[in-house]
Amino acid sequence: MSMKFELVTPAKLLASRKVDHVAVCGEEGDFGVLPGHSPFISTLKPGAVRVDNGSQHTVYCVGFGFADVTPEGVTILAEEAIAKSEIKVSEVRTKLAAVEEKIRKHAHEQEQTVSLTRWRKEKVVLEAQLSVAAM
Repeated sequence: MSMKFELVTPAKLLASRKVDHVAVCGEEGDFGVLPGHSPFISTLKPGAVRVDNGSQHTVYCVGFGFADVTPEGVTILAEEAIAKSEIKVSEVRTKLAAVEEKIRKHAHEQEQTVSLTRWRKEKVVLEAQLSVAAM
């Protein structure tokens, strides 16, 4: 028995296929979904989403977003997502260093700026990409 899996970002539909199992990085804890699962919605934390179909396994790194689980399948709506196989570790490290420098330069500011908040979120996502790449 299989279920539908979709991974969607604002830019594109990254995946849409039948699968056997999905492991998701929920904000309140990781969870697995099999066909016929009870419906619920969960927020996501940046991290790995593993999709299993028979002996084939695909891993994605997702940013912040939501997972919509129904008995028929899982739809992941993420601010950003990338297949593990497409993560370029050297580029991620370069971006992470630049973001950390921006945070250091502005961390002393008493008022939390929109930019500082955005850089901190970006840092979490980049760290998640490095973690997924190392899996």
